[in-house]
Amino acid sequence: MFSPTYIRRNSVADDPVEMLKKKLESASYSYKRDWALMFKHFDKDNSGSLDAEEFRLALRRVARVPASLLSDGDIRRLYDAIDDSQNGRIESREFVAFMNSGARESWSPSRRTPRSSASTPRKNSPRRHSPSRRLLESNQENLTDYHDQVRTLKQQVYERDDLISEMRTEIDNLRAKCQRLQRQLDENMLQQQHQKQHQVCCVALQCLLYMLSP
Repeated sequence: MFSPTYIRRNSVADDPVEMLKKKLESASYSYKRDWALMFKHFDKDNSGSLDAEEFRLALRRVARVPASLLSDGDIRRLYDAIDDSQNGRIESREFVAFMNSGARESWSPSRRTPRSSASTPRKNSPRRHSPSRRLLESNQENLTDYHDQVRTLKQQVYERDDLISEMRTEIDNLRAKCQRLQRQLDENMLQQQHQKQHQVCCVALQCLLYMLSP
């Protein structure tokens, strides 16, 4: 199912559940490896649970699971396996339990059964690969490595975008706070000017009354 390069780099067997966990763990750094926080991000309608479409989009867009590895039908079967309460929706505790342990029941993607050959079986002989076949396999492994590097770079870009967004929000909050302080300072200065003007008017009025008194 997976290329030897992918299995070697990610230390997983040909197991779709372990593959999904690895991909979700790689994406969890943006959520501080908090499965409940990641689940809340997947829950687009804020219903407290995931429907089948939300789960599929989460695996496709966040975990970056292509259809060549898992079809929509396989994702649906995994969805039913994670749904421990069997109410048709995945709740937060079920998702956290899946990430910490595994699915409720054993699950594997659909596989095609090989055709039975009617021809006479050949005798066992050492398999030889032509140079072009070896070159093709090498190119496929290199291409897989490049794809892994691209996914890693994309994940780093997403994490930096999230950090920049948080910094912009903090800057906006500080700017709003500075504006409030500036308005308060202006109001205090204006109040002090009014008090000074009032004192001057009082002194001038007292002088005028003193001058007019007999």
